Amino acid sequence: GTSIDMQLLIREWPNVLSLLAGLIAIKTLITTALATRVGLTFQESVRIGLLLSQGGEFGFVVFSLANRLGVLPLELNKLLIIVVVLSMALTPLLNDLGRKAAGIIDERSETKEVKPAEEANYGATEPIVILGFGEMGQVLAKFLAAPLSFGLERDTEGWPYVAFDLNPAVVKSARKSGFPVLYGDGSRPAVMQSAGISSPKAVMIMYTGKEETVESVDRLRQAFPAVPVYVRAQDMSHLLDLRKAGATDVVLENAEVI
Repeated sequence: GTSIDMQLLIREWPNVLSLLAGLIAIKTLITTALATRVGLTFQESVRIGLLLSQGGEFGFVVFSLANRLGVLPLELNKLLIIVVVLSMALTPLLNDLGRKAAGIIDERSETKEVKPAEEANYGATEPIVILGFGEMGQVLAKFLAAPLSFGLERDTEGWPYVAFDLNPAVVKSARKSGFPVLYGDGSRPAVMQSAGISSPKAVMIMYTGKEETVESVDRLRQAFPAVPVYVRAQDMSHLLDLRKAGATDVVLENAEVI
């Protein structure tokens, strides 16, 4: 911030805004494109693209070197520094914008990803719902499918369940293995209803992100006030936030016993 030439900023503010918008737009497009290529969903890619769209400290080093070598005029060097500093200052705003944009894309696209007629064949209209099909989600699914193998007295058919995951590769692999896993964020009522689930018997949230789990609990509690919602917490602070959001029960990750 101390490198900003305020007089230059005031005098050249139209150019500063143009360069700032160009930097954010170009980096967002490039990062989003690269993120989708490595397997992230479009909404995740957009969020990451906006989060990483600002300039970096390395730019200061490059501008300084270019100025010393006479490649970059002094005034242009100062102008570019202003643009980078402002873009870095906008990081929190860009993060919030990315989250909102991802949420909008989520709501508009996820319901199209699910085929109600196909998914209704997975079983009951009131199954247990698992959100997140990582390692712990798979352990939970196996337990629900065959509780006898875990030493519990229960009929061999187990409990009907449906899992949701936001990673297309995970969904594809799980389906090949015979698991009833759907693509989408099942914490969104529209997605769950499009999958033929009118009211889940219970929801088990296996997501790992703190904000993601709290937001999921809040959405589910508003949509299904009487449905039990179980979730994992990373620490005590996270646990308290989840309970405040309306979780029925919360288990600390380091206290889990399978």
